[in-house]
Amino acid sequence: MTDIVLGILLTFHIGAVVGWLGSSIVYARVVGPALESMKPETRIDFLLDMLPRFSKFALISALTTIGAGIVLLGWVSGVDTSLLPTGIGFLLLLSGAVLAFVGLLIGMTLVTSSTNKLLKLLQRTKANAQEATSPEVNAMMLEAQRNIRTGANALSAILPVVMALMILSLYA
Repeated sequence: MTDIVLGILLTFHIGAVVGWLGSSIVYARVVGPALESMKPETRIDFLLDMLPRFSKFALISALTTIGAGIVLLGWVSGVDTSLLPTGIGFLLLLSGAVLAFVGLLIGMTLVTSSTNKLLKLLQRTKANAQEATSPEVNAMMLEAQRNIRTGANALSAILPVVMALMILSLYA
């Protein structure tokens, strides 16, 4: 039974990590650059359709990663402490956890807030065609898109380090 629970917790944790990291890389390396070459009308429709689902997926993946990691650590602590890393391994695990929280903060503050701002601007411009040509509105939309891409780039750099620290903690 212990192995089954451990397998389920690891599956949730690792699956969520893959989703979080994958969504960051896809936005930073594929979606963000593609947006720059789209016509404004196409970009608005694409973002209105894609962003709510994409950001929800990334947020759920991030929260599941952190939550499953905490549950996994608590469960292993209660069942078999010999499975927990000690010494430098524990420091690596702790460092990975802290960096994961930094990633969550970046995602929650920069990416999520910029996504919400961009969605509001897109909805306004879709409803009012005159705003779509406004230089001020376009500048605000480009800034929000840049912030989302910057956050995705930061997460694309931080999350592999988190994964490496977590894996190394098992072997240290």
